[in-house]
Amino acid sequence: MRDAEMKKAVGDLLRQVSHTAQGEIEKHLKKALAAGRLKTVHDVPVAVTLRSKQLDLDVTIHSRVEL
Repeated sequence: MRDAEMKKAVGDLLRQVSHTAQGEIEKHLKKALAAGRLKTVHDVPVAVTLRSKQLDLDVTIHSRVEL
């Protein structure tokens, strides 16, 4: 596989993951806010894990959602 094809394939995957992850995070933030578990101004830690046994990939990316 050429580099350009690989970059396109990875980019396609990341666009799909990004869209799905954003929707899930927003849904759960709304639930937490509605339930009173979060204040309107809050810093929420979030982690995303990328795994592939075939690629021997196991990386967790830690960040925060600032409301």
